[in-house]
Amino acid sequence: MKHTLEEYNAAIFAITSSLRKSEKAILKLKEGTFQYRLLTQGIQSYHIALNLIDHEINQTKLNLYSLNDLLSAIEFYTTTIQRVLKVMPKFKEGTSQHTLGIRRIKAFELAIVLLQKETNHVNHC
Repeated sequence: MKHTLEEYNAAIFAITSSLRKSEKAILKLKEGTFQYRLLTQGIQSYHIALNLIDHEINQTKLNLYSLNDLLSAIEFYTTTIQRVLKVMPKFKEGTSQHTLGIRRIKAFELAIVLLQKETNHVNHC
């Protein structure tokens, strides 16, 4: 499935927002804790997705990722989407929280598509 520039830009915005929040939050956590490891995985996953999106839009150099890194990012986004879906019923439609949840789900689904595409590429090399 080919995505539009508008979809890519929306994904960049949502993923960058999540990345910034994670980078601020990780500074308050103790290394080695579960939350620290989860945020580290998220930060890495956000960077990978942003690189893949940039490559799709601008045909920029694609970083080389291990299959494990790609699969870990897919797992992270899949789990994160499930968490967002779980809390969505708490937010009234039209509120900023609801809108943010929808934007993140769309962005993370787009990231998964690109990660799966790259995973297939790595598997066939």
